[in-house]
Amino acid sequence: MPGSLEELLQTPLERHRAGPAAAAAQPVAGPAPWFRKLRAFERQAYLAHLLSLDGEGRRRRFQGAVTDAGIVAHVRRLDFTRVVIVGCFLEGRLVGVGEVALLDPARPAEAEIAVSVEPAHQGRGLGAQLTRRALRIARNRGAGTVWLYCLPENAPMRAIARRLQGQLRMHDGQVDARLQLLAPTLLTRLEERVEDSVGLLHSLTSLVSAPTA
Repeated sequence: MPGSLEELLQTPLERHRAGPAAAAAQPVAGPAPWFRKLRAFERQAYLAHLLSLDGEGRRRRFQGAVTDAGIVAHVRRLDFTRVVIVGCFLEGRLVGVGEVALLDPARPAEAEIAVSVEPAHQGRGLGAQLTRRALRIARNRGAGTVWLYCLPENAPMRAIARRLQGQLRMHDGQVDARLQLLAPTLLTRLEERVEDSVGLLHSLTSLVSAPTA
């Protein structure tokens, strides 16, 4: 069915084989975004992104109010052996992030996903694109179940969870969405690697073409 989790996690080739309707992508107005993973040495870039979120953006990302100190503590304790972070870049700037946390790296059957997009770039489908990539990352690492958490008033994330046919429930004042993933394939793994390479090339090109002082 259009918009299902299975369709969302298909590779471009799989979507092409499924037909034109399934291959259609959500349009994003303006400059084309690119995506790549952030490495441990880019921790400060992730911190700067989270600190750039306004009060409402922070509430949506962390399911409640959080101070600058709380964000700094969150980023400092990230363990990149169990957390994968995919960034969304526009014209060389990090404007959105998807964080994938494997609940047990030794047995990665479950994962949690959190997504954030700078206020100026919301409403363009970037959150949905980050979610799709975060789910693919979790899928490729063997996660069969993924959890998304959001506040009841976070309509965009609830809409994404419903589109993914997630099982939604209210718990302790937040919405828990449970998603079941397909097994990884050679194509999903290849797509992740190719997108990482393309994203890195974009980033290097952006650095080379940046004006000097």
